Amino acid sequence: MKKTLPADRSMLKVSMALLIALFFGLMMGVSDGIGAPPNSAVRADGDSLRICTVVVAGNEKTQEAVILREMRSQVGQIYDSRLVLADQKRIENLLLFNRVEIMPIPTDEGMSLLVLVVERLYFFPAPVLFANEHDVEKLSYGLALIHQNLFGRAISLNAAGWGGYNPGGQLQLRHPWIGGSNNLFAQIEVFWKKRETHILITDRFDETHRGVVMAMGKRWGHHFYSSVQAGYRTIEFPAEYDRSITGGDTVEKLPSVGVSLRYDGRDRLTYPKSGFYLEGYGQKIIGNMDVKSIQCGTDGRIYLPLGAGVSVAMRGAADFLLGDQPQFLWQSIGFDERVRGRFEQCAAADSRLLGSVELRLPILPIRYISLPPDDLLALFAQEMPIGLSAGIFYDGAALWQNQSPLQKAEWLDGWGIGLHFHLPYIHLLRFEAAWNSRQGKPEYLLDLSVWF
Repeated sequence: MKKTLPADRSMLKVSMALLIALFFGLMMGVSDGIGAPPNSAVRADGDSLRICTVVVAGNEKTQEAVILREMRSQVGQIYDSRLVLADQKRIENLLLFNRVEIMPIPTDEGMSLLVLVVERLYFFPAPVLFANEHDVEKLSYGLALIHQNLFGRAISLNAAGWGGYNPGGQLQLRHPWIGGSNNLFAQIEVFWKKRETHILITDRFDETHRGVVMAMGKRWGHHFYSSVQAGYRTIEFPAEYDRSITGGDTVEKLPSVGVSLRYDGRDRLTYPKSGFYLEGYGQKIIGNMDVKSIQCGTDGRIYLPLGAGVSVAMRGAADFLLGDQPQFLWQSIGFDERVRGRFEQCAAADSRLLGSVELRLPILPIRYISLPPDDLLALFAQEMPIGLSAGIFYDGAALWQNQSPLQKAEWLDGWGIGLHFHLPYIHLLRFEAAWNSRQGKPEYLLDLSVWF
């Protein structure tokens, strides 16, 4: 298995400077959303009526304010169907509803907007079943207690425990809106888990990870987020590996502080087809033996609709480890990030580059189904989305060491096709076949959620 792949310091600094400049340039140059500004009188459909009322219906548990704060269409503005469609998609992205519709209704006073929502099940015990490292042969299973809408305010609480591959547990609380007009959010997570190591200089062994991570941030408008994080985690290694991995300690203590900036203008989080996403992050980690490291990187994604529901999705991401570079902090391929077509290939280094492009094609447009009212599960199964899409994709990745030239990095790539099943609650199930230039037989991949 490959462990090292390739940038010299000057190239790394230039690359990071360009990425940072691109990020802040987009942040400064983009308005709150793509298209007309909030008070625009530009009309997409020639309708000159002003919005006179906004009425929300169907929200038995969810507070009306949670829905209205996602809308840029406000009373007194000129009705614009493009803004209304964007509002609908942002409400869908709360992931609190099976279906959202916004209906414009002309009246003598102006245009009235009727926001119809169908609430999904918020509080439930749920089985835990997931594939680690995107590998269905590495399944974990257990039980979770989930509340996605505490007090009707979109506050989420998740307590879960699981066994099988990489057993563990977590308790996570996220509040998306604190302080009213201050638009603050906060999150805390406590976790414990065993993880098969990503260190590739030895046979793989189990590490034990424990820790707590806290974040506080601000939402600026509808798409831009900034946050600061602080965390403390430990990694426990088997005694036989301690000297070669950590210099003699069986437990590595890793306090950290960091910042992140994110612009999220995707139309639908569960299967984006238009808009773009851009994130930049950096965190300082202080470990045993005077280890001082900085992890930083950026992730950019763009989604271009071509018409008739067809879209091209593109992603480029880069991650770096600066300062001290213990191998347990290296970037990797073949674990959380993989290349379809090279799914079993593992590599690790201190710097990483990722790229993907995917053509998304609708086959069966999303339909909404409901169980009969007299069914025992009818309360939880109204207006459930069902659909089918296809994808044609290409993935690529490279890793390198800072002291080595980037030109020597090996580019790992693969391509393939797949079927994407749109399903209620789990959102997406993907079945894909992937190839690369070195193999004739395809890899068959089964995974949950959109790739990017």
